[in-house]
Amino acid sequence: MGLSEKTITVAVVGSVKSGKTTLVENLLAKAGVIDKPGKVESKNTVSDFDPFEQERQISINLTVEPLVWKNVKINFLDTPGFLDFKMDSMSAIKFSDAVLFVVDGSSDIGVTTEMLWDYYLNLEQKKPALFFLNKMDKAEADQSRVVDQIRSLLSNRAAPLSVHANDKVVSVFDDLSGLPEELRNAAAEYKEMVLDAVAEADDVVLEKYLSGEEITQEELGRCFKSAMANGDFFPIMAGSCINDSGLEKVLDFLSENVSPLPVPDFPNADTVGIVLKTYMDPYVGRISVIKMLKGSLTTGSQLWNPDTEQLITIPKVSFIVGKKIVDAETVAAPDIGAIVKVEELATNSVLCTPNVKVDVPRLDVPQPLLPKAIEPKTKSDQEKLLSSLHKIQTEDPSFIVFYDREMKQTVIEVQGEMQLNAILGKLHDRYHVEVTLAPREVPYRETIKGRAQAQGRYVKQTGGHGQYGVVFIEIWPTERSAGYEFEDAIFGGAIPNNYIPSVDKGIRERMSKGVIAGYPVVDVHVKLFDGKYHPVDSSDMAFQIAGSLAFQEAFMNAKPILLEPIYKITIKVPEELVGDIMGDINARRGRVLGISAEGKWQVITAEVPYAEIIEYAKDFMSITGGRGIYNTEFVRYEEVPPNIAEQIIEKRKAILEKEKAE
Repeated sequence: MGLSEKTITVAVVGSVKSGKTTLVENLLAKAGVIDKPGKVESKNTVSDFDPFEQERQISINLTVEPLVWKNVKINFLDTPGFLDFKMDSMSAIKFSDAVLFVVDGSSDIGVTTEMLWDYYLNLEQKKPALFFLNKMDKAEADQSRVVDQIRSLLSNRAAPLSVHANDKVVSVFDDLSGLPEELRNAAAEYKEMVLDAVAEADDVVLEKYLSGEEITQEELGRCFKSAMANGDFFPIMAGSCINDSGLEKVLDFLSENVSPLPVPDFPNADTVGIVLKTYMDPYVGRISVIKMLKGSLTTGSQLWNPDTEQLITIPKVSFIVGKKIVDAETVAAPDIGAIVKVEELATNSVLCTPNVKVDVPRLDVPQPLLPKAIEPKTKSDQEKLLSSLHKIQTEDPSFIVFYDREMKQTVIEVQGEMQLNAILGKLHDRYHVEVTLAPREVPYRETIKGRAQAQGRYVKQTGGHGQYGVVFIEIWPTERSAGYEFEDAIFGGAIPNNYIPSVDKGIRERMSKGVIAGYPVVDVHVKLFDGKYHPVDSSDMAFQIAGSLAFQEAFMNAKPILLEPIYKITIKVPEELVGDIMGDINARRGRVLGISAEGKWQVITAEVPYAEIIEYAKDFMSITGGRGIYNTEFVRYEEVPPNIAEQIIEKRKAILEKEKAE
């Protein structure tokens, strides 16, 4: 690409179908990186190379698209529009020098834009952000309406730098005499918005503005840079990718007004980088896209991965355009490069100078909220399934996979249905694993509310050595979450000391299998106060069985109950959705703990049984239209209402009987 005077990274984010990929494609063509722009519908864009992306005509991965414009290298980070893949968008925003929000000028700003804007505003490090109103060539495009949306929903410090007229983009600071009166009036209004936002950034310009004097382009540029850096001005630009209008102005503005952000100092570390994205290419192998924060990445260099505590020799460094690899001698900060075939690296990995401790900002991983049980259709594929999911997780750590031994389920927790479909698509197409999905089972618990005594007797005569063990126990509930307590209250040698641990073991085994529904027993105190033994026939096994039998009988007489996990849920939604959310929480047996304001959001905290929110991700999207976020956190176990517990127990017994029969 030739030498450049500076290198900047620009995150391109926005809602589905706003035209992000098409914009980047056309910018690449404008800069001469590609001969002509590809089309999403033709499945030939630089960005969308994943089969799932091409089939659905949507982006699901962060991709790097570099170009050079007027001696400035710009790394565009094209990102997904679906919130299921928001981690990639968040990563791009966090590790970019500026953020370009793409908005469909013929529609509205979109839910994804609104949610990512909130993430952008809450970054510790301020950085410039601007908007590009795409599709302004369409008959239904309405710049005034979309500008009003941006200013009311996102920031009143946003202001348009141009108007779109007859497939041309006209700066509000140009001669407007040739425009229709309606556009002249709009441009004059926009000009005042811009000056109101930026004039305070420079005392000289402010004085000129207040006195009505003409402000030079140089002075404006100085104000733009300062106001954008401080988060006081968010330019709105207009155009159309299809008609090639406004694109050159976007490149000019970025190259002139965006500079690399200063990065935190890393004392004693000469080299620091972070892996923004990992791709598993069937031909090339593992491709790790790395953003250099300090120093240079060179072929043959040795760097430290603090996560795996491994020293890694870099086999070869490259630049990357989409998934195309271009050999490079070195990749220096703040540029973005790629490392191929290094298995020790994954998305969010850090590489740094060996033997140096560094505190590196990491990618933010959103909490996955939709759990599903996933099993291979062929039992022999179980190991292959887990291995394949691990490889997919290397690319996208925003989902979780684990095996629940208690419920005997492999569980996958994802962001939503679209991400789940993408994972299933990769399992099928790339790894040839067919799977079935089932609901996630709720990990209920059993305990007691009362007190009871029972005898456990295991006596068996077989002609030779028999089995003999008799125990007497009393049980009662402990405090919630106190766990299991065993009390040895044997006096006078009723049971020899060497058999008492056997009684304890038998009780523990019975507790692990449950009594009323096959769920583990918790929060019970067991007092062993008497027993009988035989000098010849008693054994460890006899006392284990006796302990188990005694516990089972005492448990059934001590008012057994079922416990369910309770989760705290924190929900952020616009004020107009509070009523719908509250009603839904109440319908889920939830308890609202409080409501507070946080900027434009209302924050609702509540406690809800886990059984009622397993599928909440889908319902929440339906209620809010995506205009909201939530997270959950386990709090404690509580008693299940008797009528519901009865249904759960009957259903569970039927499952256990079926498993036993098989």
